[in-house]
Amino acid sequence: MQMHESFTHPLKGTRVINFRSPEQSKELCKAVIALGGEPVSFPLIKINPFNKTLACITSDYLCFHQNLIFTSVNAVRFFIEASLNNRCFEQIYEKKIFSIGEQTTQYLAHYGLKVALTAKTASSEGLLKEMDRDLEGQSFLIPSAYLGRELLPNTLRSRGADVTVLKIYETASLSAERLYLQPKDCLVMTSPSIVESFFLTISKPLPFVHFFCIGEFSCQAVQRYYKGEITIAEEASVKSIVQSILNFVSSQ
Repeated sequence: MQMHESFTHPLKGTRVINFRSPEQSKELCKAVIALGGEPVSFPLIKINPFNKTLACITSDYLCFHQNLIFTSVNAVRFFIEASLNNRCFEQIYEKKIFSIGEQTTQYLAHYGLKVALTAKTASSEGLLKEMDRDLEGQSFLIPSAYLGRELLPNTLRSRGADVTVLKIYETASLSAERLYLQPKDCLVMTSPSIVESFFLTISKPLPFVHFFCIGEFSCQAVQRYYKGEITIAEEASVKSIVQSILNFVSSQ
């Protein structure tokens, strides 16, 4: 007995548009295809590493820091690549590692690195809520984007920690001008910077589309430009985003 296509391919006829790089959107695209949907990759952010800063990641530099905090997959990628190139990767195993976001933790696990604490809520606020209040005598290194938020390092310092923020990459906006949207498209927004790039460069009126956001900050950024319905994924993961899309499509 054949199952109805709505059960085997519940996303048939649904376009899911992702604005991250092809490398970072592979997992989402694969999941959408498996469910019969059509994934569309349209990168709106270009990531540029700061090679001179990355060259500073050496054994001598790492020895001054007991703890590492990774706030994104990009931070992990550039930091690990630099530690491998500079032959100090093994020292990372000696550090206590904190992570924001399940995808960040998974990326660290790819290199065999164990995370002591992954924030249940994928934000600086979420991580701070779960960390100790008294951090006197603790030293932290936070690999970060050039325009990274200051809440995390400032709060850790207020708790007595010694904190170094190492700005190792920057994000550059790309244009959405050539993006062709169709009614009922599902748009996945994973960061405020992607949201800004989208709305500041999209040249056509939006048809009936639906936004799916990872995190409150992405949602708040969308709300500044768009007054329609927005769905926030329960977790900062591909699985959660896909489930949110499935729930939405099945309700239509």
